This record gives sequence, C-alpha cells and structure tokens, in this order.
Amino acid sequence: MKGPVLVMDTGVSTAIPLSSRHYGAVNWLGLQTLIQREIKRFMKVGAQTVFAPLVQTLLFMMVFSLIRTGFWPGTTHHYADGLAAGLVMMSILSNAFQNSSSSIVIAKVQGNAVDFLMPPLSALELTIAFILGAAARGLLVGVVSLVAICWMANVVPDNPLVALYYALVASVIFGAIGLLGGVWADKFDHLAAVTNFIIVPLTFLSGTFYSTQVLPEPMRSISHYNPVFSLIDGFRYGFIGHADAPLWRGGLITGALALALCWACWAASWRVATLRRSALRLPGDRTCRHLRDECGEQRCRRRAIFASDQATLRPARRKDLSLSPALRLKKWRHSLCRWGRRRSRRNYSCHKPSQLPAEFAYAFWRASRECAWPSQA
Repeated sequence: MKGPVLVMDTGVSTAIPLSSRHYGAVNWLGLQTLIQREIKRFMKVGAQTVFAPLVQTLLFMMVFSLIRTGFWPGTTHHYADGLAAGLVMMSILSNAFQNSSSSIVIAKVQGNAVDFLMPPLSALELTIAFILGAAARGLLVGVVSLVAICWMANVVPDNPLVALYYALVASVIFGAIGLLGGVWADKFDHLAAVTNFIIVPLTFLSGTFYSTQVLPEPMRSISHYNPVFSLIDGFRYGFIGHADAPLWRGGLITGALALALCWACWAASWRVATLRRSALRLPGDRTCRHLRDECGEQRCRRRAIFASDQATLRPARRKDLSLSPALRLKKWRHSLCRWGRRRSRRNYSCHKPSQLPAEFAYAFWRASRECAWPSQA
C-alpha cells in the first residue's frame, strides 16, 4: 500500500511515493554508513593518525639497528629484517586499539553517542562496524610503516598469506579490546591507564625487539604464554620464515582469542542496544519508569507539584506582580522542568561506566519531554 505522494515544485512534476523503509536481517545501509564514518573520522586527521606513528617506528628502527647488528637468531636474515616485522606489528596493534577506544570515549565526552545509538543498528552491526574501522586504521598504518622502512630492511614477505592472516587477526583483537576499553572508560585517563599498564608491557615483552631464544628459562616459557607474542612471532614468520614457537599453536590461540573478544564486544553492544530500546519506550512502560526513578524524574515531578501548591499560597515576587496567578504558576513549572532536565543530564555519572552517558542523557531528556506533568492551566 503506497503512502502519500510528495510533489516537488521544481518546474517539473515529480511524484515520489513515500513509504516506510524495511530492513532485512542486516541493515546493510546503516552498517556501511557507520564503517565509512569510522574510516573518515581518522582519515580526516591523517597526519595525526596515520603518519605520526611513522616517527616512532623510524626512531626505533634507527636506534636498534645502530645498537645491534648481525643476523636474527636461528636465521640467515639480518637483525633489521626481524626487527622491522616486530615494529610493523606493534604499529598495527597500537593504532587498532586507539581507533576504536578513542571513537567511543570521544563520543561519550562530547555527548554525541546518540549518532550511532539511535539509528536502527543491531548490537552485531555496531560491533562489526567499530572493529572493522579499527582494523582498517591498523592495517593502513602497517602498510605505510612497511613502505617507510623498506630502505632500512628487507620487507618482502617469504609467506605473505601467513603475514596477512596475523595482521588481520591482530587488528581485530586489539580493535575489540579498544571497543571494550572505550565502553568501560569514562574519560581519557582511563584509556591511558589501559595503554600504559596493559598494552605497552605486553607489546614490549613479547619479542618485538628481540628473539625469545636469547631469554633464559623460565622467562622464555613464560613469554610464550603472552598472546601478543603469538601475534608478533607469527607475523615475523611471514617475513623471515622463522618462528620461536610452533606456528599452529599461535594460530589457534590468536583465532580463539579473536572470537572470544568479538563475542564480548557483541555482548557489551547488545546490552547498550537493549538499554537504548528500553529508553525509547512509552513513558508508561515499566522500564522507562524505572529509568526516571533512578535519574530523579520522580523527584522533579514531586518538586513541580510542591512548587505549584506553594505558588498559590506564597506572595508573588516583585518582578512577577504584573503576571496573572496562572502565568506565574506556569512560569514556576517551566523553570522547575528545565532544572529537572539539567539535573537528569548531569546525574548520569552515578551509573556504571559500562553504560554510555550520552545515551542516558538522551533517554532522560526524552523522558522529561514525554512525561505527564501536572496541568498547566
């Protein structure tokens, strides 16, 4: 059944049938739009997000190449060849983490998380979009890093498929970690703590700058339990054809870890999407009433009723003497409603960090707009 017809006054009669848009099992348009948003977000500041990591990679490459020469342990490749693979993988890991985590935290701080929470996107679609955006940035930085250090080392891979697999898995893993960290963090200080105390130690102690064969026992065996070691060791095998640990074990560990983290991100996104749907129900719904009770909506309503009763009893203020009693009462209620909405937006920090503040702010604002206030007659 066709809906109304829109006629555009452009000199030529154009009839456009208006009807509701139906989505299938996957909202491909919304998924594609969110992926493009994530990619364009870091490409807009490409000098900061893509080319700035090259400075750190080049500095590490030059310093460690001057300190140590010779061959990589157990191979006939130069030390710079193995070091280059480790540095490229480190760039992929750090940039994939930074992209997804910063995207969520910036949206929470600026209050524009509703841009991707309100559209009809499922939890799985949100997870895929953010992880693919993070993987795109990590892989792009990795390719640019390979091109930048090609004059200092041999960066032609001996096993390109193996190198590509570990690069993809690494970007997905750390994109998922960044997504979880962004949902958990309330401000950039929390992300800095994750980076300084988790990401950097795991990366530096995983054989990025050295081969684990030079480590004494039990440090060598302990380092093999580091999941980042499996990523770097497998990626290095793709370039120099040598691995410090069995390659099949590293492939299984990294694949299982990627699936587990993606499932965790889906679970977190499902929780957020469920909260979003519950926040948009009618004011008479039990969930929406529960949200308003938690966020001070009932307190605001009680204050409005109390103020309306008091306004009829207390003498009018000097600047309101020219207003009728009904207008003075309406002004009191309007000011209290605005106070309640500001208070609701300000009190979202009392909730758990895993719940996005911007979503709560929008839900409280919508609830305060839709709730049945006392008659303003």
